[in-house]
Amino acid sequence: MAVYDLEEQERLDELKAWWSRWGSSVLTLVLVVCAVIIGVQGWRWWTAKQTDEAATLYAAVSQAARESDLPKAKDAAAQLTDKFSGTGYAPRAALVLAKMQFDAK
Repeated sequence: MAVYDLEEQERLDELKAWWSRWGSSVLTLVLVVCAVIIGVQGWRWWTAKQTDEAATLYAAVSQAARESDLPKAKDAAAQLTDKFSGTGYAPRAALVLAKMQFDAK
């Protein structure tokens, strides 16, 4: 073991005492912060993925509306409403589909 002078030894003893008292709390806090960061990043990834998939289905509804293909639009809008009803694309697709059905009459 290295030889320390008295002041260094006192500082090491204080640090050891502090760590023995607060070390588990510090580690717990670090782990909780890491878990929160991972959770937030996971949530952002998941919502971005859901939004991308909903946008793809909405594009299919829009394309079907431009082509006046009502069955294709109904299918894509139904999938969009079933899987991604919490996104902003579902109500828009429902409105596009309603307009198509109104215009078809």
